[in-house]
Amino acid sequence: MSHVINTIAVGVKVRTLSFNMLKEVTQMLMLEKAQLQKSKLDEKRKYIHAWRNVSSMIFDATVAMILICLHGGGNHDFASCCYHSLSWT
Repeated sequence: MSHVINTIAVGVKVRTLSFNMLKEVTQMLMLEKAQLQKSKLDEKRKYIHAWRNVSSMIFDATVAMILICLHGGGNHDFASCCYHSLSWT
């Protein structure tokens, strides 16, 4: 009878250990997946940040050109002033 009880006890320990190991492996896989997703999102964030800087510079240059054309255009109209400010000759 004690042999049967020992066999059952060993079986319970093995199942408990297997369940705990499975739980640990599952958590490790989830952590790896989360870290991979984080690195992808970090790359996208850097890309978006760079484009935000570029678009901000373009907007600032456009506003500056408009202000220069409106205030320093003399007797020229706005379109010709902007055309002349963009040409290099």
